Amino acid sequence: MRYQIEKKAGSLGSAIGLVIAAMAIPASAANLLTNPGFESPTDTSGSSTDTTATGWTLYGGDTLRANFENHTAGGEWSIWEQTFMPAAGGVYQNVPVPAAGVGTTYSLTGYYFFETAEPTIPGEVSDLALTFLNAGGSPVGTLDSNGFSDETDIPSSSVTTTNSWLQYAVSGVAPTGTTQVQVSFDFTGGSTVPGQQAAFVDDADLEGAGTPPTIAQWAVNNSGNWNSSGNWTTGSIPNAVGVEADFFGAITTGPQTIFTNSAITAGLLHFNNANEYVIAGAPTLTLQATTGNAMVVVDAGTQELDLPVVIASNTVFNVASGATLLVANPVTINSGKTLTQTGAGTVTYQSIISVGNAASIAFGNSTHAHELALASGSTASVGGTGTTLELDSLSDGGTLNLQNNTLIINYGSSADPAASIRAELTSGYAGGAWTGTGINSSVAASDSSHYGLGYADSADIGNPASLSSGQLEVKYTLYGDANLDGVVSGDDFTILVGNLGKSVSAWDEGDFNYDGVVNGDDFTLLVGNLGKESNGASIVIPASDLAAIDAFAAANGLMADVPEPASAGLLLAAGFGFMARRRRNS
Repeated sequence: MRYQIEKKAGSLGSAIGLVIAAMAIPASAANLLTNPGFESPTDTSGSSTDTTATGWTLYGGDTLRANFENHTAGGEWSIWEQTFMPAAGGVYQNVPVPAAGVGTTYSLTGYYFFETAEPTIPGEVSDLALTFLNAGGSPVGTLDSNGFSDETDIPSSSVTTTNSWLQYAVSGVAPTGTTQVQVSFDFTGGSTVPGQQAAFVDDADLEGAGTPPTIAQWAVNNSGNWNSSGNWTTGSIPNAVGVEADFFGAITTGPQTIFTNSAITAGLLHFNNANEYVIAGAPTLTLQATTGNAMVVVDAGTQELDLPVVIASNTVFNVASGATLLVANPVTINSGKTLTQTGAGTVTYQSIISVGNAASIAFGNSTHAHELALASGSTASVGGTGTTLELDSLSDGGTLNLQNNTLIINYGSSADPAASIRAELTSGYAGGAWTGTGINSSVAASDSSHYGLGYADSADIGNPASLSSGQLEVKYTLYGDANLDGVVSGDDFTILVGNLGKSVSAWDEGDFNYDGVVNGDDFTLLVGNLGKESNGASIVIPASDLAAIDAFAAANGLMADVPEPASAGLLLAAGFGFMARRRRNS
């Protein structure tokens, strides 16, 4: 709502001019205005005029944004007051006033450019004004006859300098009840006279108590260049250590691509739009904070980083439930830095993740990565419960802590990595402690008498874990769960019996302690968990399975009979008996 009323021709308002063309105003970095140079958004239509200016409201129909005149060095746009129209118009912006700002002074400056014939327009008045408002948007305090709290009028008859930029100022004290101040540049009483007679406004500056809008938001409902200042609400390019770049509601149809042909750096990228933003380019995006963590935050939608990403500070990918972050190019985690995923959403890596020496990555949710390359001394962990990390390739020179989760390697038609994965698991097993390098489990380490990491390969005989072709699985589970179904049952017993006494090279063949043979040690591990699920629950062992175990025990002289239902103690005794027999016969 505008509170301006029609001005009387020749009204001086609160002193004419306050022209400051030759006087210096104390400089301050605290310009409270969004898009003060009117450079945003970048116009993609090729037109020399535009009906929008990010952060500002254009009103009256006789005001446009134009690139005819510009005060900003390197800029392009200013506000065009079409004073040759017998009407009124202008622009305004509401700026929050904190409680501490009540009773303090707010000062507004702006530059005006008047064309040659503007002084001859009868009755035309331009102004810059402040109006203090309450939380409901109504004026507070004393208003002048034009509906403003404070204004500087510039009647056309007072203009003595044309075709040159002059700075004007107005100030006022925020009265009790103020929660916002409306800044405006207006004109009334336009008319038509011979010659060029328009006025232009540029480079507004509001000084006072408050927080400057330093966070750049993408401002264009279209694709565009990251390195064009007009594409950002602040009119400045977010490209520095610690800066924030926000991608919110500007785009209404997606996806749209924000591209860069030069390297960029940011401390925080924040996405909140159901439509997709794609940040793309050949140069790198470096995530680096001045203090604390760098962050990529995705509140909604599917958002994509389609350029190489360098983690130069400890960094968090925070993705909300239902949202997705796609990382389509290589991610490099610099030495000593960490990358952590939080939130219930999904992060998908479509390229390689290279984790440098003493660096780390923490996967917080089920995800896929094309390749994970861990340098010597680096670590990766898979958090949550029931989380699955899917990789196409793993190069592990460090340590992967699977905790209580699952690793899937989709090697497809490439070389089967089973031998290298077994070597890494054997290293991580560390004699049963599960604290070694390679692939280990901090959760299994806390109950290493019952739990460990098992693995299965689709290429193994019979494919016990029913994996897809070209797939290998590593899973936190109970000792004895040969087929990785989460239960130790007669099926697992059958697998073990079929390989008893053999030299084997796989968990899914019954080698649960990574010593390369299926023997009494593996039998004991299985019997200790028989009838259990990985979550700690118990199951009923079918009579047919008990009969098979009874027959096995009898054939090995372990027990004359296995009672039904079998007790854990009897089965354990069978295990000890078998183990003793094997040792006596060895």
